[in-house]
Amino acid sequence: MTDPNPPNAGPTIWIVSTGTEILQGHYPDTNAQWIAHELMVLGFSVERIMAIPDDHTVLGTELGFACRRCDLVIMTGGLGPTADDMNREAVAGVFGVELVEDADALADIEGRFAKRGWPMPPSNRVQAQFPSGAKVLPNPWGTAPGFVIAPPEGSDLRANLLALPGPPREMRPMFAQIATPEILARFGDGRTRLRTLTLHTVGLAEALLNERIDDLFGLDPAVNVALLAGKWRVDIRLTLKGENDTENEALAEKWRGLICERIDPISIWGEDDDEFAGVVGSLLRERCQTLALAESCTGGLIAKQITDVAGSSDYFAEGFVTYSDEAKMKRLGVSEATLAEFGAVSAETAGEMAAGAREAAGTDWALSVTGIAGPGGATREKRLGLVFFGLAMPDGRVKTRRIQAFPGRAAVRELSAVTGLDILRRGILRFGG
Repeated sequence: MTDPNPPNAGPTIWIVSTGTEILQGHYPDTNAQWIAHELMVLGFSVERIMAIPDDHTVLGTELGFACRRCDLVIMTGGLGPTADDMNREAVAGVFGVELVEDADALADIEGRFAKRGWPMPPSNRVQAQFPSGAKVLPNPWGTAPGFVIAPPEGSDLRANLLALPGPPREMRPMFAQIATPEILARFGDGRTRLRTLTLHTVGLAEALLNERIDDLFGLDPAVNVALLAGKWRVDIRLTLKGENDTENEALAEKWRGLICERIDPISIWGEDDDEFAGVVGSLLRERCQTLALAESCTGGLIAKQITDVAGSSDYFAEGFVTYSDEAKMKRLGVSEATLAEFGAVSAETAGEMAAGAREAAGTDWALSVTGIAGPGGATREKRLGLVFFGLAMPDGRVKTRRIQAFPGRAAVRELSAVTGLDILRRGILRFGG
């Protein structure tokens, strides 16, 4: 029989997310997903992810099951001050120890309240209690410290258990800065630090992208290639398995080149944590150029995405939401004759909207969008999902483009916003070329 955990395979890790709200579907389990990725980067793999309700009996049973079958349990949630935060008691029961109060942790919690000028509610005192023998992990981002506990000598338990708070704004920095060194100290010998590189593409279908880079799958055992399709983009995920960070950086540079030999580099709009609107904004900022928007069917959605980026006032001047024909004429100077002959949803109108917005705002660039989001407004000649874009450039030229999106009001608006930003991005990159 094959050993499921051969030598040098690394520790067997389970992630346990606690909270009845997860099992009721109120919230997605983003903590487990995030931790699994961080562990992968560290060179560890996760064998199982569990979700357990806020029930003392179930918690004890399932945690006991997990701690007898793996080397490390990473548990999130259940460390707050309320009645349904019962993880500390459950862990103490599984490990056969008592809860004890930690004076330093209590002082830290009291100090957090004192900084706000509030007395600490008596209920928060329970957050300074930990299973006897556990190492307390401070939480500078909240009032719920974590802890890590090893199996007592002579116990039938196998796992170290790492307990972290549930709120992501606390859990993520705690894991990265405080828990990770604990994990590496216990299980880090001989681990290879992995790196992921994600290249974001737009305008290429998954099947076409697969054909273009087909020869790269399995080319190098140190690089795993995967395609991840989203609503409007396809990501190329590279998992790099070098011996060290320097080797991984060399692999990343090599594989960027290999992929750009097979697809047009302009189809790659960003990497890793880049956001689309942020990338477009950076292109404008680098060139000291400004932007105006003229939106109809998107109702200001593109402006929202642009201004979601901090510092966008450096390059975004103003936006016009001209929903009616009258607004298009009054605000943007679209001619009545154009609307009468071609209609509001047309290349001609989109072009005049872009030119008018650029002139009115005095910007370098202007992007316009007009279309039929539905559910009404379609004709035999113009179906639901028909959208036109206009791009007015710094030299005064105006270009237009059309797409035919699948029907569905929200889907048409979302795709229109993304397509508009991509038209602007490509225009900026190609301008003057």
